[in-house]
Amino acid sequence: MTTYRYTALETPTTIRLVELLHSEDESSPLLCRIHHVDLSHWSRPPYTALSYVWGSEDDPDTITVLPSSAANDSGALAQEQEQIDRGVRISRNLSLALRCIRKALVPPQESSIDTAKAPTKWLQWVDAICIDQSDSPTSTAEKQTQIPLMGKIYSLATTVVIYLGPESVLPPGVGKSALECIDMLWTQVHPRIQELKAWVVEHRDADELLALSRQLGAKDPGVNYVKNVDALVRAFNIAPPDESMYEALNQLLELPWFRRVWTFQESFLARARWFLLGEAAVPGEVMENVINIAILLVRKGGTDFGRWLGKPKLPQMIRVAGREAGWVTLDAVALLMFLRGSDCKLGVDMVYGLLGVLDTYEDVRGVDGVAGRDPIKVDYSRPVSQVFGQVVVREILKTGRLTALGLVDPDSWWSKCGDNQTQQDAFAKGTCLPSWVPDWREMSNHRWFSTPNVYLATNKTVYIPGSTGTSRQPMMPSHEPQVLKLTGISLDVVATVAPREMMGMLLAEVVSRFPTLRLNETGMIYLPTGEKGDIAAVRTKCADIKIHDEDEYARVGERWDADSIGHFMGTFRNETTRTRLVTDMMEINKRACLFATEGGKLGLAPLSVRAGDVVCLALGADVPLLLRECESDVERKCEGKYRFVGESYLHGFMDGEGLIEARKRVDPSYDGLDKEWLMTLHDCKIADLPFETTEFCIC
Repeated sequence: MTTYRYTALETPTTIRLVELLHSEDESSPLLCRIHHVDLSHWSRPPYTALSYVWGSEDDPDTITVLPSSAANDSGALAQEQEQIDRGVRISRNLSLALRCIRKALVPPQESSIDTAKAPTKWLQWVDAICIDQSDSPTSTAEKQTQIPLMGKIYSLATTVVIYLGPESVLPPGVGKSALECIDMLWTQVHPRIQELKAWVVEHRDADELLALSRQLGAKDPGVNYVKNVDALVRAFNIAPPDESMYEALNQLLELPWFRRVWTFQESFLARARWFLLGEAAVPGEVMENVINIAILLVRKGGTDFGRWLGKPKLPQMIRVAGREAGWVTLDAVALLMFLRGSDCKLGVDMVYGLLGVLDTYEDVRGVDGVAGRDPIKVDYSRPVSQVFGQVVVREILKTGRLTALGLVDPDSWWSKCGDNQTQQDAFAKGTCLPSWVPDWREMSNHRWFSTPNVYLATNKTVYIPGSTGTSRQPMMPSHEPQVLKLTGISLDVVATVAPREMMGMLLAEVVSRFPTLRLNETGMIYLPTGEKGDIAAVRTKCADIKIHDEDEYARVGERWDADSIGHFMGTFRNETTRTRLVTDMMEINKRACLFATEGGKLGLAPLSVRAGDVVCLALGADVPLLLRECESDVERKCEGKYRFVGESYLHGFMDGEGLIEARKRVDPSYDGLDKEWLMTLHDCKIADLPFETTEFCIC
C-alpha cells in the first residue's frame, strides 16, 4: 500500500478532520475520509477529538484514506477504487482506539457508550492522521502551525474521547475492579459528601457540627469535616469497599495516558469527555468527581485512602480534574512543576504540550514594551535549553520574583555537569541545561526552601520567607540565551560544609565542626539572632518550618515563633520526642546539609554546596541563593560568571536582615530599627535602592 499524500492546508486556521467509516467487524480494515475545515469559521461542523497515547511503534497498522467525495456516480466509485490503496501508518494503540470508537457510529444495544445522538457521519480530530507526520520540510512547517492550534481544537470539540487502552493493559480482573471502585465512589461516597456539605452549611453554628467533625477525625469544625473514607463509611453506614478495588484504581492511574504531558491540555480544555477502557466507558463527569473525591481525601490527610492509593498521584489526577477545578494553578511554572517528569518524546514538548492551556488562561504571546518577553512559539529547531530558559525568563519578567529558580534540582545538575570534562561533553551535545534552568523532563525530590507556597498534598499554606522584602528583579537584558543576569548583593561566603550526619547532632558537636560560627563567649548564644544556640540549630535544621502537627503550638508548614519553639524545645528534652524529631529532620533534609559562612552564619543548603560558594541576595528572591564562580578553563564564554548552586536557608537572614546590613554599610546614620522600607522595594528603581548592588551573570 502506498503512503497517502496530504493536500496542503488552505489557511493558517484550517485543520483536517477524519470521517471514520463504521464497521461492526472488529477485524475489518480501517477506512476513513479526510476533510479540510476552517477552525475559525462559524460554519465548521461538530467534531470530536481523540486523546490517547501513541504507544509502541512495533506492529503498526494502516488506515486507508478514501477520497472525500461522496458522489454515487460510477466515475467517483472508480476513483475510490483507484486510490483505495493509499493509507496512513498508525500505531497499534491508535488502531485499537479507532476500532473501538467506530462501533459507536451504529452502536449495538448493549454498548456502554451512550451514543443515542451519535451522527451517522462522525468527524474526529486525531493528531496522527490529521497532521502530516512525515519528516518532509512541508510536514515540519505544518506542525509548527498546527500544534499551536491544538488548544482550540480540543476546546472547540463537542466531546473529547479519552482512550486509556484495551482492558488487557491491566492484569486480569483489575480493569473490572477499577470500574467497580469508580462506581462505588460515584454512587455511594459522592452523594454522601454532597449531603454532608449541605448539612454543614445548615448546621454551621450548631453543636452537632462539632460532634460530627470529631467523629470524622477533624480538628477544625466545618473545615476538615472529611477525614478519610473509613470515617465517611462509618458515619453514613456505607457498605465497606473491598480494598482490592482501591488497588485496582491505583493501577488504573498508573496507565501511560496519565503520565503523558500532552494529555493534560487535551483533557483539561475539553467541554465534555468520555473515558474508554477497552469498550467500557465512563462519562467525564463521573471520572472528574471521583478523582476530585480522591484529591479531597488525600489533601485532607486521609490515611486510609492515602494507603490505598499509595503516594498521592496529583500529576495523574490533575489530568482528570477539569477546567473548573479551582486548585489547578494555570501558569507555566506551576504546571511544569506538577507535570515534571511526564512522558514525552521530545524534551521541548514539556512546554509545547501546554501552550493550548497557557494561551487560553495566561499570556504567552508577548507584551509590547517589555524587553525580552518574547512569545513562546513552536519551533522544533530550538534546543530544549532555550525553550525551558524562555519559560524561566518570562516568569521573572512577569512577576519580578525568582521563584522559578527554586525548581532547579542542583544536585542532579552538578552530578551530571559538575566536573570539567563532563561539562565540556554535555554542553557540546546539548544535554546539559544552563545551571539556572529547571529540567522539567526529570522528576525531582530535592529540598525546596521557597517553593511552593502551598503543599497540595496536605492542603497547608506554608511560611514563605522574604529575604529581599518586596523587591522585584529588574532582569538585565542578556544577548546570550544561556546567561541569566541578576541584580543583588553579595552577602557572605561559605566557609565550612558539614557531613549529613550532623543533622542529628547537638549544638556542642555542631560548634566543634563550625569554628566560624558567631557565638557569645559561653558558646551558647547565636549572635545573629540572640537565641540560644540549640534553638538556632533546631530552627536551621527545619529551615524554620514546623514539621509536627500535634497541638496548637505546632501546625505543620507554619513558621516557628518564640512561643511555639519554646514549647517544642521543652518536649525536645524527652528522648522519644527528640529521636522522632531527628528522624524526621533527616528524612525531610535527606538532600540537604548544614554549612557555616565566613561571617559566622549558620545555614542549610543542597548537598552540592561547597566551601567558597557565594551567598547572595538577588532582588526578587525569597531566600538567599548560592552561586559558584565558573572555572575559566571549562568554557571560555562563562569566564567571570557563576553557576547556580541552589537556594539556601540562612538563619537570621530570611526576613530582610541582609538588606538592612547592606544599607547600614552605605548609611552610617541608619540604625536598622525602621524596616517598613523593605515592604516598598517593589516601587524602587535600582538607582533609588538604599544599598549598593552588583550584577551576577549566571550560566
